[in-house]
Amino acid sequence: MPGFDYSLLAEGKRINALPNGITLTVDRSLHDSQDFDVVVNSLGWKIISNRLGNIVKEIAGDDIELLPVAIFGREGKILRADFCVMNVLQTLPVISELKTVRSRDKSSVLKLAVVQSKVSPKVHVFRVKEWRGPVLIDEVVQQALSQAPHDGLTFTFVEVE
Repeated sequence: MPGFDYSLLAEGKRINALPNGITLTVDRSLHDSQDFDVVVNSLGWKIISNRLGNIVKEIAGDDIELLPVAIFGREGKILRADFCVMNVLQTLPVISELKTVRSRDKSSVLKLAVVQSKVSPKVHVFRVKEWRGPVLIDEVVQQALSQAPHDGLTFTFVEVE
């Protein structure tokens, strides 16, 4: 993706739109089932159907922006035009140094824990400022997403202090 610093999607900055020319391709053809809601990718982008994105946006509108994107197949044709990249705008300094487990050299987090009292009840979706890997959601968003049919979403419990 020449000219686009995709690390911006981990910094909590509003970017309004993906640059023209970005093509997201999945290993499917027009003849395969198009019944999917999540695109797992090596960049760590949160690529979801608009249906799921709108559920999150309804609850956490100030926490995210949805960047429209089409999903292409192997043949180079659009499979789905109803997808978005979820850009998380909230990054919070909430890591629990007491309960987070790090590697021996402290360079990576093996098991994340957060200080719950540092997370505003108004924030439903965020990244941890000190470790911007995963996107964290609260139980309100998790419940709403769990009630909608979907494939590809998993929820992992994060310990709190």
